[in-house]
Amino acid sequence: MLRSLVGSEMCIRDSINAEYGGSQFRPMSEQELRYEIERCFKIQDKDSDGTLDERELGTYLRALGLCPTNAEIQAAGGGKNLSLEDATQVYHDLKTASDKKAEDAREKFKAENKAANVDDLTVIMDMFKAWEDPQNPGTIQFAQLKNGLKIFGKADNPPENFDDGEIDALKRVLGVQGDADSIQIEQVANWIERTNKPHTYARLTDDETHWPRFPNSNYA
Repeated sequence: MLRSLVGSEMCIRDSINAEYGGSQFRPMSEQELRYEIERCFKIQDKDSDGTLDERELGTYLRALGLCPTNAEIQAAGGGKNLSLEDATQVYHDLKTASDKKAEDAREKFKAENKAANVDDLTVIMDMFKAWEDPQNPGTIQFAQLKNGLKIFGKADNPPENFDDGEIDALKRVLGVQGDADSIQIEQVANWIERTNKPHTYARLTDDETHWPRFPNSNYA
């Protein structure tokens, strides 16, 4: 999920806009979603050849609020470049799978905690408990998070662990100066929860007054 913060600055801009007095959220219409998919496709098509390669596909999917694994991206790409039509279908397929995984995670949390109801934010926060600083509840020391992200998934094929570049990007996004700094679990969980729902408000313009940029973004 943290890759959604690293690889999807358009999503992050939605969350920051919401946090700092942006427009009220509302569901995106089907037409608006089609426009947004096409816009994300064109932005991620770095070489302007009308297709997305595997690397571009991953960023495109994360820009649309999904958190696919590297294995899912590789399988979806099938070793070929994807047209807008193909990439649109990949988005919808993975969105359906993502919604199912989220529902399964909520049900698992409810069963394990004997809870009647639970929201996505609570589930996300619970995932960070393994890294919580016992001396400072509610926080994680970045060094602890970094070590976990560099180890977990390293043996997978393809590897799912974070490389040094992704770690540095995450540090910038979180505003962390050094590994000894602590981050607030609830704040990061809120960002993740919001970046996973980028289409709660239609943003079809690059007007800075309508769509402020994330403070540490290099999105252009």
